[in-house]
Formats: sequence, C-alpha cells, structure tokens
Amino acid sequence: MNFQYYDLLQDKSKKRVLFLLEHINPKLTSKELEVLMSNLINKSSKVQKSLKSKVDEKFVSFSKTDEKFADLTKLKPDQLEVLYKIFISREDTSRLALKWRFYQYYKYIQSLKIKSVEINPTTEENQPIDLLFETEENQVIIVLCFDVLDLKKYNASLPKIEEYANKRKVPNQIIFATNKSYRNIPIDIPLKINDVEIEPELKVEWMDENQPFNGEDLIIVNNNEVKVAGFNYSGIDDLLEFVYKTSSKGQVSIYKQTDFFSEVIDEIEPNLDMIWKGIMIKK
Repeated sequence: MNFQYYDLLQDKSKKRVLFLLEHINPKLTSKELEVLMSNLINKSSKVQKSLKSKVDEKFVSFSKTDEKFADLTKLKPDQLEVLYKIFISREDTSRLALKWRFYQYYKYIQSLKIKSVEINPTTEENQPIDLLFETEENQVIIVLCFDVLDLKKYNASLPKIEEYANKRKVPNQIIFATNKSYRNIPIDIPLKINDVEIEPELKVEWMDENQPFNGEDLIIVNNNEVKVAGFNYSGIDDLLEFVYKTSSKGQVSIYKQTDFFSEVIDEIEPNLDMIWKGIMIKK
C-alpha cells in the first residue's frame, strides 16, 4: 500500500501548504506553472493555443527569458494539492507528474548548460516524446516519459524518435524516464537512427516509500556475522553495498530486529524479520 501523504496532512490550510511548496527548488516560473496547470487541472486548450513551439503545436518552448517566478498564492486549494503531490510528497506517479519532476531535475540539477527546452504538455500515446533539451554546445537530448515502461511501449516509441530525427535532427542522447520498468527492455541494444547508433538510457524514478528498515532497527547479517544500526544507511541499496564489501561471497541473509534502539528488549530470543536474501558473487 502506498501512503497518500496529502491525505495524512493534519493541516491542509492554504498557508500551511504554501509553506511546504516553498521547498520546490528551483521555483517554477510563471510560464511553467501556466502550462502545468492547464493540463493537470482544467484541461484548458487556451494555453495550448497561445504557447506554440517550432516543432508542432503540441510542444511548448521555454527559454531564459521566461524567468519570472510564479505567484503560488493565487492558486486554488485543488491546484496547490496537485503541486504538493507532484513535487513535495511525489505520491503522484503519473506520466505527467514524472515528466515535470524530470524536467526540474534535468534542467537545473544536471551539470548541463541548457540553451532551450521544449515540453509536450499532453499525455497522448501517439506522442511519446515529452522533453527536448538543446545545450549550448548544440547537443540535442530527447526524453520519453512513462508511468510504467513495458516492451510494447518501448517498441512503439522508436518510430516516433525516427520521425523526430527526420523532421529536426538526429538526437545525441535518448532517455527513457519511467516510474517502473520491466526487465526485458533491450536497453543494451543501440538504436539506429538514420544510420547513427545511439545507446538509449533508462532512468527509473526510485522512491523507497516502504523502506524495509528504519533508524531504530538493528540489522543482522548471516546470523550475527555482522550487526549494524539501521540509521547508518539511507536504504536497501546502500545497505547491500556495505554487505557486499564486508561479507564473504555466497548466500547472504539480512534480518532486522525492529526498534532495537528505542525499546527495551526483554525477550531471550527476539523476533527477527528477514528483509533480503540472495547470492552475492564477487569477482
């Protein structure tokens, strides 16, 4: 079960939600917010008609001239709720929500000098390309976003990439961004676009909502071979990396003793819950 974080907020007043939304970093510009709201809230076509790009009418261009920050105080409660679920709690895992989070991440966090950005604000399946980045070095990056990426969607998107390349330019980088992905996506096979081979990239948004241990738990590896505190690790991947480096090769079992550091344990043999089991092979 996934937590609905907005529903768990005790104080849903506009003042409180606005305070939380101040943590959106970087702040949304007025034009970004206008496009986002037009699609996520009222499905209005007014914005789509007034904001056109050189690709086609489905894309909207953003540039450095659109740097006026949005005034969130003018938004209605349902609009604030949408922003909270996309950027703060990240409980909205839809394609549109993922697209806007990836847009924020890639435009501002990556060490790239972005010259222009174009975004497809719709979720039409026949238009899988969602983001177009052009760097100051004239490198073109295209991003295709999915809530769940399966092989059928992956294969169906390839002709659209070729179509874009024929219209504009062969991209230098192709990214498939998704909330979840099946393992059979052939991401190790280069795509051939107009006789140019490009290795696709798969970026899966990872949010450990149900972390298998917390800061109060004692982590036990292989029946007391290793004992560590849960608060030393940010998540299961971080823990597995430590276990891989410190344990011997072969079958590994990891258990947790719940709330070891916050409760008095009177039991002679405390209950242990297995949180991971597998085989680690060292080179």
